[in-house]
Amino acid sequence: MLPEAKWGGFPGAGAPHRLPMAVGHGHAIELIASGKVIDAAEMARIGFVNHVHPKGQVLAAATDLAEAVGANGPLATRGTKRIARARQEPGFRAAREMSDTLRHALEWSHDVDEGIAAATEGRPAKFTGR
Repeated sequence: MLPEAKWGGFPGAGAPHRLPMAVGHGHAIELIASGKVIDAAEMARIGFVNHVHPKGQVLAAATDLAEAVGANGPLATRGTKRIARARQEPGFRAAREMSDTLRHALEWSHDVDEGIAAATEGRPAKFTGR
């Protein structure tokens, strides 16, 4: 799911600060630091996804949910979404900026070069912390 640690890096797209909000600190650190792949059932168990549906039933489930939301008051729905988004913002910008800075520095590290080479060559990486 997030293999970057195995390559000597860490994920971009905000994963280090967004994932803890979705699944909790412990699950996020475990997933990011281990590079472990998890299945859909585990994603649902830890709160990474809301629902898991059998193939062929996804559209019907999404339609049912959209109809249920659409039947409710739009002011209440929009207000709820605004409040939920605002709740996530404090500290978000600083964490995102730090993530971008660290990720840029890490991309040019010896460890990332070694991690990519090891993955390409099918061997374990030998990280040095440089």
